[in-house]
Amino acid sequence: HVRQIRQGAEKAFGNRFILWSMGALALVFTVSYTFASSYQPYLTEVGFDVKQFAFILPLLFVIEALGGAWSERITSRLGETVAFWGSFLLIGASLLSLGLLASRSVLPVILVYGFLQGFARPLVSTYANRYIESEHRATIISVQVMASTVASAIVLFLFGLFTDRIGVIALAAVIGL
Repeated sequence: HVRQIRQGAEKAFGNRFILWSMGALALVFTVSYTFASSYQPYLTEVGFDVKQFAFILPLLFVIEALGGAWSERITSRLGETVAFWGSFLLIGASLLSLGLLASRSVLPVILVYGFLQGFARPLVSTYANRYIESEHRATIISVQVMASTVASAIVLFLFGLFTDRIGVIALAAVIGL
């Protein structure tokens, strides 16, 4: 197994395309995971009552599931490159909007963000299946997941410090940038 892990890691780190794309995907999922950890403080800060979470959060998760369900259909119409970069940029734009338009009116933006989160996950799986050789795929995906986990731990700690200093709303704008 050690030999297989080493070969997969060499393949991942030896191919600039795979390395760059793994880094981009790790960044997207790190930011997404970080914001997912701050939904509730953000919603409270912009004026939603905790009781309303019983409606908002399930709705958000249903919208995210719809994004995943429609991902393949939308990607086939737009093309993989447009779908990938479009979702990447729209995720950033929606987070930036959440920071700049902090009020109860941001609920549609949160739902769009949820849709994009659901949309991106199958896109990544399709990407990995298409561009990474099957004998190294599991190892490369494991390396990407480990990189995302380590990056998330570091980013969550730093964002916690930033949240204490600038607040959760300003942090959403910073994450969007």
